[in-house]
Amino acid sequence: MSPHDTTIADSRSDGVVAVICKDQQFLVIKRGPDVIAPGKICFPGGEIEAGEAAEDAVLRELREELGVEGEVVDLIWKSVTPWEVSLSWWRVELKQDSSLQPNSREVQWVGWLGSKELMDSPDLLESNRHFLEAIERGEISSPVDG
Repeated sequence: MSPHDTTIADSRSDGVVAVICKDQQFLVIKRGPDVIAPGKICFPGGEIEAGEAAEDAVLRELREELGVEGEVVDLIWKSVTPWEVSLSWWRVELKQDSSLQPNSREVQWVGWLGSKELMDSPDLLESNRHFLEAIERGEISSPVDG
């Protein structure tokens, strides 16, 4: 298996991001004070654990951060952050009976914001800004379309 395989990844250098959309908005969090990049606004996600499939990791992160169950729809983008973390961006749909229950150790705030609101925020995590810019450039089909 190559070191760049996205199915099984090394948790030191690979992460996942959940892209969840509703009514032309994205589900985003403001990171808690005791996690990496405290106070930053970003999509839910985190590191892939050793031996874990990326699809499983994104669903685990949703459970850990927001207490919700989701279903992976598809892989929509791959990127490498300025700090050399390889990210896979997954379109995820929340299960019908899921209600958000943020983990206060990891999440200060959770809510729905549009692309413009996110791009205008000085607290937006840089890798998330790159994702939104890729949508604007047409590199990614916008997940909020239809």
